[in-house]
Amino acid sequence: MSKAVFLYRTVTEFITNFASSSFPLGHLPQGTVNLQDSNLASKYIADMSLAIEEARAGLREGGIPVGSILFRNGTILGRGHNMRIQRNDPTAHAEIECLRNAGRIGNYTDTILFSTLMPCHLCAGAIIQFKIGTVVGEDLNFGGTGELLESHGVKVIDVDSKECVQLMADFIRDNPKLWNEDIGTL
Repeated sequence: MSKAVFLYRTVTEFITNFASSSFPLGHLPQGTVNLQDSNLASKYIADMSLAIEEARAGLREGGIPVGSILFRNGTILGRGHNMRIQRNDPTAHAEIECLRNAGRIGNYTDTILFSTLMPCHLCAGAIIQFKIGTVVGEDLNFGGTGELLESHGVKVIDVDSKECVQLMADFIRDNPKLWNEDIGTL
């Protein structure tokens, strides 16, 4: 996957539509646009703020600072943060906790999952299984599974959030053993 790319019909149409109105959560355009060439990246960085709040909550609890929010049409369906340390549960990743907290919602294809870190293989499996339509994340510290998700029809948007990058980089620097355990490379 190339950096910060998601699908849309044409770049010109996208820029025209975005300039005239903003896309509410849950109503993403279709086609290919490099977010570094548009103002959309800043919109998604702003929308990422709730996931960052979740990540900071996890860090305050002594956990790994990854947060996730699930939206449909601008409504929060679920939120969560990584709870692996707090619960001694290797599957308690932020995206999984977010889905657990959302509960059964039926069809997920029109949902957007925000995550402060691009999902790992465990979380990508859940995203693919439930056919979540769009994932908005940050992949500098952990490339995650963008190409895998895209190959299953998921729109993947890398927001290149400086706040997400710094939060995770600080944690990795200060807690390399916990980080390596979290990503399965211990």
